[in-house]
Amino acid sequence: YHDESGAQRQLTNEQLESLRRERNRMHAKMTRDRKKNFISTIEKTIQELESSNQRMKAVLADVIQTHFKSSSQSVAGVTPTTSPAIVPKSSSSSSVPALTQEA
Repeated sequence: YHDESGAQRQLTNEQLESLRRERNRMHAKMTRDRKKNFISTIEKTIQELESSNQRMKAVLADVIQTHFKSSSQSVAGVTPTTSPAIVPKSSSSSSVPALTQEA
């Protein structure tokens, strides 16, 4: 290192150890901060996915309920996607409400 007068000086063992410890503390803090940020991002993604999943379940339940109300041939235990007798042949995807992306 260079002292106040600009002369190059050798650090003592104690100074080197102190410098090493300080660098290690800084690195450990940066690592903890990165991990905290990563966990926060993952938790936010989980919440968004769970919310999206709930919306899709609600839409699916609504579509199934609407379809079974309008269908006179409902069969217990058979879903609209597995029974050709229940699903109209000319069904279009326009009758299914679109999911909106929330920011």
